[in-house]
Amino acid sequence: LFRHKGNYQKFQINWRAVSDAGRVDAVYPHPLLPGRIVLATSDGLKLSEDSGVSWKPMRADIDSVTGIAFSPYETDHVYLATEDDGVWRTIDNGKTFEQVGTKESGLATDEVAGVFLDPSDREFRTVLAVHGEAGTGISRSSDGGETWQVTAADYHVFSIQFGNGVFVVAAPVKEPDFRCIYYGTAVSDYWYQLLRDVQITGHGLPSLAAPFA
Repeated sequence: LFRHKGNYQKFQINWRAVSDAGRVDAVYPHPLLPGRIVLATSDGLKLSEDSGVSWKPMRADIDSVTGIAFSPYETDHVYLATEDDGVWRTIDNGKTFEQVGTKESGLATDEVAGVFLDPSDREFRTVLAVHGEAGTGISRSSDGGETWQVTAADYHVFSIQFGNGVFVVAAPVKEPDFRCIYYGTAVSDYWYQLLRDVQITGHGLPSLAAPFA
């Protein structure tokens, strides 16, 4: 195979400690804006617009954030999943938040394990919330969180990953101890079981080799 014989610039990553962040539970980089990062910490949400050089607090009274979904269509639109307070949304990059998903408005439960935007919706207004062991099914909103319905009620769903179809980590209600990986062409279509009884520790964009770990 052809191999380039030129000189390449040395690859180097510079790490910077964030000493005042408290306990960091998760890091959420924006998919389109490389400098924008949100930290979920024990002191609340923190936002950086300059790749972590400086940080400012976002709304502090939204506790126990379990997932964040950024809209690629409108970059200041962000959805938050919370441990026991439903789904929240900001349309101004964290200056203000509103609660857009609760059990009363149609969520399967207020305990949300993750939130995702369906890329088959070109405007990214289709919001999906999963509930893990706390509830069954996927809570789905097609209008940005205004109204919700529950689908896939035969499963405890833990995570969703899009990429040439959809990969779902879920456990059947009849076998709640058996977490499996399913594949379908869309969330609303039939899911084929790929792997049975596996403990998922993380996943990224699916590849032909190994989409999950």
